[in-house]
Amino acid sequence: MTNKASLLLWLVILTGCNGKSRLQLWYDSPAGIWEATLPLGNGRLGMMPDGNPLQENIVLNEITLWSGSEQDATNPAAVESLPRIRALLLEGKNNLAQELMYETFICGGAGSGRLGGAGVPFGCYQVLGNLRLEYNDQSKPEKNYRRNLDLEKAVAYTRYKEHKREYFTSFTHDVGVIRLKPGKKSHTVIRLDRPERFATTVENDRLVMRGTLSSGVEGQDGMRYLVKVGVNHSGGRVIYAGDSIVLDGVRKATLILSAATSYFHSDPEIHCDTLLKKALKIKYKHLRKDHISAYQSLFKRVNLHLGPQKNASALPTDLRLAAYQNNPDPSL
Repeated sequence: MTNKASLLLWLVILTGCNGKSRLQLWYDSPAGIWEATLPLGNGRLGMMPDGNPLQENIVLNEITLWSGSEQDATNPAAVESLPRIRALLLEGKNNLAQELMYETFICGGAGSGRLGGAGVPFGCYQVLGNLRLEYNDQSKPEKNYRRNLDLEKAVAYTRYKEHKREYFTSFTHDVGVIRLKPGKKSHTVIRLDRPERFATTVENDRLVMRGTLSSGVEGQDGMRYLVKVGVNHSGGRVIYAGDSIVLDGVRKATLILSAATSYFHSDPEIHCDTLLKKALKIKYKHLRKDHISAYQSLFKRVNLHLGPQKNASALPTDLRLAAYQNNPDPSL
């Protein structure tokens, strides 16, 4: 790169740093499919809130959660067939050589399970679960509805009328955080589930989901996982019963979600509890401030400004995408 080009790049970057960028994705309706949810993650934990006003689902992920187990995939037939394959190639019989490779150059055992890897030792990545929030709001939630992801803070929001929710996966305390301001006469039910192999209970004022995944080997346990949710609140009351937590008349609530697996921890319970107990002792404003500070120490190392964009952020992101082919939108 020439000196002039280098100088130009730094001028562009510095210009961006001095500007008031509004880097965000925003929508005026809830996500109808998983791909339209707002992605949050700190490198280990992931949350994907859909922003539904009445029955919200937040898909949860943990980076180490895999099914399967150790396996011996050795296949002696591969090396034994190699001389014959070479001979066929030298004879110009490429098709026969290829067929023999397809038959013998495969791993031993069940392999990847022919797209069913979750049920064999090969294994595959597994979703951690779903955090479900059921609200009793009888108003018209579509009025003034907005959900957005602030890319400069790694915080997502859902707002409508007097309702407000905030979500982030803490870069400092390694937990998921959901802040609820549900409005007057609120009644919110909180549950945890996943597609299979789970049990949800309430233990010591915590909502707990735990289970063991398939190892792919009969009689052998797979990876263990654990999710716990604790609540700090003001006003109203919190009811712990059965397999759910109920927030009754609560003005504000902070949900702290901790998760762990046996991939790194022989006892994931200890690690999960340690993270949860520590985070529950910290006020929400400090959790949020610490998270944003740690995130921005990485995110704000470089800022690229692509010039003024009149009213670009006034349109919901899905409409900007739809209009992109006919309307230049550099900041998108």
